[in-house]
Amino acid sequence: MPRISIDITEDEHREIKEAAARNGQSIKDFVIARTLNETTKAEAKAAFRELFDQA
Repeated sequence: MPRISIDITEDEHREIKEAAARNGQSIKDFVIARTLNETTKAEAKAAFRELFDQA
């Protein structure tokens, strides 16, 4: 099975983990939903921008 690895800060990891938990999702499912299942790339970018701008 292919893997993707990215370097993120501890704070970014915590933010992603908390956002996933709020949605009742694993980090994997949260990230996939926010990247592959968005209707447009612009929406995906906006979702990540919103997530990381909260830090």
